[in-house]
Amino acid sequence: MRPEVGHLVERFPAAHNRTRPGANDDSYLTPEELAEHELQRRLVAAGVLSEIKPPPRFVPAREPFKPVSVQGEPLSETIIRERR
Repeated sequence: MRPEVGHLVERFPAAHNRTRPGANDDSYLTPEELAEHELQRRLVAAGVLSEIKPPPRFVPAREPFKPVSVQGEPLSETIIRERR
């Protein structure tokens, strides 16, 4: 465990062992996730952030990006031409 997050685990032991609702058994918050959660909580309290995001492993996978085909000249050329 990294020393900079170790104090958070000692300070919030119950939070370190909690799981998200509906998550499987391997979804315990890691010390790094706990530190990130605490940072986000403080930023929300300070008014810098509006919400606390879940750790990336709880976010569903997204489909790979597929570009849209466009007929005619490339869109980048159209934008450059219209800005002149």
